[in-house]
Amino acid sequence: ISMDNYFLPSEMGQLPRDKNGKIDLESPYRVDIELFSDHLKKLFLCEEIKVPVFDFATQSRPDFIPITRKENEIFIVEGIHALNPLVTGNTDSFTTCIYVSVRTRISAKDGAVLHPSRIRLMRRLMRDKLFRGRKLEDIFELFASVSRGEELYIMPHKHRADFDVDTFLSYEA
Repeated sequence: ISMDNYFLPSEMGQLPRDKNGKIDLESPYRVDIELFSDHLKKLFLCEEIKVPVFDFATQSRPDFIPITRKENEIFIVEGIHALNPLVTGNTDSFTTCIYVSVRTRISAKDGAVLHPSRIRLMRRLMRDKLFRGRKLEDIFELFASVSRGEELYIMPHKHRADFDVDTFLSYEA
């Protein structure tokens, strides 16, 4: 289950704002926490849920996908706030948490280092251009907010992960 589909649509009213008054796209409060929590409970009980489909270009949820978990089936929740107990609740007793991100640093012969954040930026440029209808200039402009959100909302919860997976691919260097 992609947590991206639980982002609040722009017409839902008060969205979280950053210090400049812009919508804070990285905030855990950008997630429809109430709906997401309800769906987690229903999945745990093997009840049907209707997962919204979030459209980034229109900032809306125009459709849904019905899902029902069968007894003894596992489900995977994927998203930047999946380790944040504010969003997922206190699930430590029945979940396995995995932190998945680029961790590898690439060193050139001259000693220059390509930091993992630059690889994440390259990935974001491709994803947002191809699948979210964003212009490259806008993606670069948003990256400062992304980095801020990573420090505020992701890093403090990395310790909850049972496993770390480095997603570096050698062709990205």
